[in-house]
Amino acid sequence: MPKFRTYRVICLWAALLWPSFSPGAEVLSMEVTHHRKLYILHLQGIFAGEPHKIFEILTDYPLLTRLNKAIIHSTAIPHLTASNETHLSLVLQSCIWFFCKRISPTLNVTALGNQEIFAVLVPDEDNFNFGWAQLKIHVLDNKTHVELYAELIPAFWIPPLIGPLIIKHKLQQEAWETLQNMEALM
Repeated sequence: MPKFRTYRVICLWAALLWPSFSPGAEVLSMEVTHHRKLYILHLQGIFAGEPHKIFEILTDYPLLTRLNKAIIHSTAIPHLTASNETHLSLVLQSCIWFFCKRISPTLNVTALGNQEIFAVLVPDEDNFNFGWAQLKIHVLDNKTHVELYAELIPAFWIPPLIGPLIIKHKLQQEAWETLQNMEALM
């Protein structure tokens, strides 16, 4: 059952960092690839929402539980020397088919202005050897353009043939749930 933990973490982490869209949203691309143990996520979309409002909701770390039911708990500890850095501890629970797992990843998150969020996953021998994500928000042709790029190396084996397909499917589900909740918050 440990291999399914990676699917949930990758999908939830991406869903957490992938903002949802207001009405009129369009997903331009959603790609999950892998090479050996490295999983790469790349998502792009546009929407007719206010970029600063989405940024505010995504950086309200103690209330991230509002965005997705898989986020059970979120604790933020601001960095002592840098006002734009936060140590974020999450408790996530998600299911793929009938396999459910609760995990507790930790991220160091940096908010750059109100246009970029950069997160580095703290390595954990039970979850991930390496991980980072970058989310950029900017206006293009009077629409808000959002791009998420992430790289993750799980600390355990994942079946190479079916893994990316399952991850992509779960990522889409989690992103759309986050979409609906973000719309309700805006």
